[in-house]
Amino acid sequence: MLNALALRLLHIGGEFNINYQHGEPFMIVDPTIIEVKTTKSWKMLYWASTLLAALAFAAVGAADLLRVPKVAEGLVRLGYPAYLATILGIWELLGSTMIILPGQPRLKEWAYAGMFFTLTGAAISHAICGDAFGHIFVPFALLVVVMTSWVLQPARGSADRHAARGKSDAARLAGDQTRSVDGLTKTVLHKS
Repeated sequence: MLNALALRLLHIGGEFNINYQHGEPFMIVDPTIIEVKTTKSWKMLYWASTLLAALAFAAVGAADLLRVPKVAEGLVRLGYPAYLATILGIWELLGSTMIILPGQPRLKEWAYAGMFFTLTGAAISHAICGDAFGHIFVPFALLVVVMTSWVLQPARGSADRHAARGKSDAARLAGDQTRSVDGLTKTVLHKS
């Protein structure tokens, strides 16, 4: 049975090697080592989508905090109180900062979840109010960018696998090794 990391890599078109142990594919019979190759193009796509998402959320968050008249009018027209702009602005700025900073995988997950809820809520609110297609489409288009960033996070597979088993970050770091070979990053994840 393929594990979640291998399925995610298949889904995003990544590459992975299936090693053999005792003449059988180890991923199906005895999963002990997964070799993942991340190309430069995946890294570039990750950083492009992450920076675009962070920039968009930082701009909207700043507009919310500065009470830009068009933003405030839009919230009231959608039926939300004006003070919601301040709350959203703070969380949007924190989320945009968090997805760029290294480390803190749990806080990153919360930031991505917040972005997901903000964007889907915006699209649904615009649809319910009968707004033009563009007002509904833009949040979904940005959601695609945010989800691309989320899926392509370099440490996602390792963090997911170890979080499911309840291992600490120190235990995870002690068991994983990363090597750079010919411009490719090769991460070997050991099953404990």
